[in-house]
Amino acid sequence: MELPGAWKPKRTSTSNLKASCGVYEVRRLSSLSAVMLLASLEEEQMTGFRTVPVDPAICDQVRSTLKSPQYGHPAHVEPAAGYGPCRACLKQFRVGQEERILFTYNPFAGLDAYPSPGPIFIHADACESFSQVEKFPDELRNLPLTLEAYGDDRQILGRERPNADQIEAAIQRCFEISAVRYIHVRNTEAGCFIARVERHEQVL
Repeated sequence: MELPGAWKPKRTSTSNLKASCGVYEVRRLSSLSAVMLLASLEEEQMTGFRTVPVDPAICDQVRSTLKSPQYGHPAHVEPAAGYGPCRACLKQFRVGQEERILFTYNPFAGLDAYPSPGPIFIHADACESFSQVEKFPDELRNLPLTLEAYGDDRQILGRERPNADQIEAAIQRCFEISAVRYIHVRNTEAGCFIARVERHEQVL
């Protein structure tokens, strides 16, 4: 029984309600799918990095001839008086316990026609060349480091001086600059070359 003047709920067409809900759900699903697809593509195309030491062939030649392979200058053997590091294994020298070789090296060979030779050290005895991918060498982490990001014609497009726990983030920031081709890791105090960092495309 209805009372006079009583409030009555407004009826809504079932077909319209279904259509309205259907459109809402389809739009929401479409948006969610797009986000998931984008995340999947980003993971598949994620840019990693690899740290590249001095070519093992150059290190072997220095040890066997005691000359710089690129310039022919005499190499110098001495007890390690500082941490280095070794540009082959990318580990620090054990001061007073190991011998090291000092020689002239151009880190831009094969990358740019304009040479910039400088002194670097390697272990006098053969050591295993650093080869791990997606990992920054542990014994470089606490050294005073400068990352220089180079583009074409050796233009410096970015520079970072990260703390030990910020190195990977600094590398990523450099490689977010699309024109960057490679990064040089240098000693902030001496300015000398330590290693090169390159992009490493990894498909997951």
